[in-house]
Amino acid sequence: MALFRSGHDGQVTVGDYCTLVGAIFSTNARISIGDYTFIAHEVTIGDHCVAIPLNLENLREAGVQTDEIRIGEGAWIGAGHFLPALVSVTGAVVGAAQS
Repeated sequence: MALFRSGHDGQVTVGDYCTLVGAIFSTNARISIGDYTFIAHEVTIGDHCVAIPLNLENLREAGVQTDEIRIGEGAWIGAGHFLPALVSVTGAVVGAAQS
């Protein structure tokens, strides 16, 4: 089960054959997830969260495009990651390095 915390303008679209395992989506913009994507537990994807707040209005005033977080087809996002605004991932594995 995933948790969706969106503002008035928030949108989340999920492609076909995706697996969302306890992910948190927190946005007042747009999050787009492509087909065949796996998102593990405790992953937070959004333009704001409790741990790392982002001020989207300040970013927009500075001319930074903040309209969409895009996770393309075939991506794997490992447990416990935070993917902030301005991120675009396609066909990649996002995970922590082991020491």
